[in-house]
Amino acid sequence: MIEHTWTWRCDLCGYEQTRSQEKCFGDPTLEWWDVPPEWHLINGKLICPNHEVEIDPDRDDGEPIKPAVYQPVYPVPPGRTMYECAKNRGWSVVELAEKLNLKPTDVLAIGSGGRLIDPDLAEKLEKLFGQEARFWLNLEANYRETLARLEEEDG
Repeated sequence: MIEHTWTWRCDLCGYEQTRSQEKCFGDPTLEWWDVPPEWHLINGKLICPNHEVEIDPDRDDGEPIKPAVYQPVYPVPPGRTMYECAKNRGWSVVELAEKLNLKPTDVLAIGSGGRLIDPDLAEKLEKLFGQEARFWLNLEANYRETLARLEEEDG
């Protein structure tokens, strides 16, 4: 058996999800166009479950009733993406901390959203994982904006 891995990347926020599926004799049981059920494919854009998207049930072309706007229903700390990147490379929190020249407690704080990803750290993450520093800073900004919006909504 050969194991294959698929990665889906949200066209709105850059969130990535990776899944593995075993295949027998090279015959795929999951095709590249199969989207995870909690994701949406709208007008050729892949949209992750962090976005509220209302689909018109009377249309079969997947056209949204309202535009897909980045409005997460729960805050996702950017450190969660950092953890996923490290996990995909087989690194522990301690190893990640060493590579970033941080204490493991600092890495844990980033993972929980308790410590900000600043431009300095974003550059380190860019060198380590390959995503641009802007990607990490956008994740941080989106996380803080979501926290503020949800706090305001709760009143």
